[in-house]
Amino acid sequence: MFKSRKLAIFLLLFTLITPPLSISKTSERTPSKTEEALMCLCGCNQTIKNCPHENCGFAIPAREKIDRMIKDNKTDEDIMDAFLLKYGDEILATPKKEGFNLLGYVMPFVALLIAVGAIITILRKWSSRGIKDEESTLPLIEKEHDSDMDKKIEKELDEMD
Repeated sequence: MFKSRKLAIFLLLFTLITPPLSISKTSERTPSKTEEALMCLCGCNQTIKNCPHENCGFAIPAREKIDRMIKDNKTDEDIMDAFLLKYGDEILATPKKEGFNLLGYVMPFVALLIAVGAIITILRKWSSRGIKDEESTLPLIEKEHDSDMDKKIEKELDEMD
């Protein structure tokens, strides 16, 4: 139990301390990485890169704009900032890992730890309750050593020896 608590605390601290990966820190300059990071706003719920519409009124101009910005030597961060300025946070495929959005990344792990703790607590209470009930009922059972069944069992045991 003590080891599992240490492991749970370690995993929680590890997830909170490790720096979040950022889209702007990519080493390769390809439009597809930026297109993967931005949502298509035509209603398809896909990224700009994966929009299934052949004549999409949003993804095609967005891809062209990203290509132009890369040719103008704009960084990925500049491209992301331009789209964020124009469309807001809804353009992001994944929310920023800062502020209130950080709860979306941390809370599933916190909820999992709480659920595991609750399950362990409930199981311990149930198992200890069963032992206490058994200990309290054992003295109440009357032992009938002189019953006919006990005599038959004793007789058969003696015959087997």
